[in-house]
Amino acid sequence: MTDQPRSRSGRASDAGNAAEKTIRLLEAAVTPGGPHLLGDIAASAGVPKASAHRILRTLVTNGFLESDGTGRYPLGPRLRTLAASVAAAQANARIDDLLAELSRRT
Repeated sequence: MTDQPRSRSGRASDAGNAAEKTIRLLEAAVTPGGPHLLGDIAASAGVPKASAHRILRTLVTNGFLESDGTGRYPLGPRLRTLAASVAAAQANARIDDLLAELSRRT
């Protein structure tokens, strides 16, 4: 018996658990030059194409990605909203820092 992790089908897999695969697929999907094709996303993420397809379908169903009908996966509305929320929080933190510095100086 080997020390490699086994999938439910008995095959060894280095792709990681579902959460790790999902994160890597999202990162691959949003890289510059997109929207990207399923095969390119799967290869970049190191996830088998069948697993990538299943996970990407779930991300599309939940609005994190979209399927544009040509096999490409652009950003979905939920991911854009999440990104905007993060950017706004970072901008607010910078404004707070600037105001604190201004207050300290005056």
